[in-house]
Amino acid sequence: MKLQDMYPAVLTFMLIAILIGVGLTVLGNTSDAVRKTTTQTDDNFTAINGTCVSLTYDYISSSTASFENHTTGNDLPASCFVWDNTAFQKGSCVTLQDTPSGCWAVNGTSVNTTYSYGASTEAVTSITNGVTAIGGFTTWFAVIVVILVAALIIGIVMRSFSGRG
Repeated sequence: MKLQDMYPAVLTFMLIAILIGVGLTVLGNTSDAVRKTTTQTDDNFTAINGTCVSLTYDYISSSTASFENHTTGNDLPASCFVWDNTAFQKGSCVTLQDTPSGCWAVNGTSVNTTYSYGASTEAVTSITNGVTAIGGFTTWFAVIVVILVAALIIGIVMRSFSGRG
């Protein structure tokens, strides 16, 4: 066994790893693309200055939301709320801020907020399950690399001690 004999095996292994990585990326993007946009209203949270209120759903697709007084049904100024949807995941939040002027009147008000999010569909569930299954296999790549390197080192050591150079 020569060091040059390992080249095709390493190249094949690298190609498989790259193809699986690209495939998982494509499947993840497809999953996001086939989500169904749905409107959600989170009812009756209390707006307190500087307090982040977590939203119910993830994959939030709107960067704005509408807010209304839960008791009266009157619209509240959206400029009083900071909308944190950068993570696009469950736990994204809405925070009441002190400025601009007039927002202090909203403090302590019971609020409903309405926003859009990408609802899961059967296709999304299937793709997510496939990505999860394949993703579990990728954790073994590091183990396979270690085994290949160990086999190469053991082969070189055995060859050097066998008296054949």
